[in-house]
Amino acid sequence: LVVRARELDGAGRRRVASALLDLALEAEPENEAVQDSVVDLYDRRADAEPGLMATNLYRSAAAYARAGRPFC
Repeated sequence: LVVRARELDGAGRRRVASALLDLALEAEPENEAVQDSVVDLYDRRADAEPGLMATNLYRSAAAYARAGRPFC
């Protein structure tokens, strides 16, 4: 899932990539590679977002991933 999410992210499909990484984190919350991938993607999404609400949601998702907890 992580490899496919990276491919999708590279193709500009961040929403689908996020969904796949969320599933990967749910399946393996202790996996540091998954956590790092989720954190990286959500931090980049937050940086690119002009709205405060969405920025905060993405930052929260990254914080949850750092703690090894799914956001959903």
